[in-house]
Amino acid sequence: MTTAVSHAQKMTALRCSFLLERLPEPDLEQLAARLVPRRFAPGQAIFARGDPGSSMMAVVDGRVRIGLTAAGGRELLLGIVGPGEVFGELTVLDGKARSADASALGACVVLSLDRRDLLPVLRRSPDAAI
Repeated sequence: MTTAVSHAQKMTALRCSFLLERLPEPDLEQLAARLVPRRFAPGQAIFARGDPGSSMMAVVDGRVRIGLTAAGGRELLLGIVGPGEVFGELTVLDGKARSADASALGACVVLSLDRRDLLPVLRRSPDAAI
């Protein structure tokens, strides 16, 4: 598994997001250029509950566990995100802290898009953002 991700994979990942699927092609191209591939080892934390919501991510390869640790250490599984799926969109919009933990279920590659790159594009396309 490599962290090299093609332009076509980046564009597909952006179109999979309910937040971005209606953006004009030039805006998607701009965002694709800002996507950063990140590789995670099995069990590695991607982010933790309470972390700043400074980016959204799309899974390219592997799977990501989204969950919480309840009082007493009990783990609650909220969902599993796989290739072609996006996570972290809501906190990237509101800028609040993460509401759950995300960790790699196995080796995985995700594309990360920073809030500072996304918000100016959404401001130019309010109809798409709504």
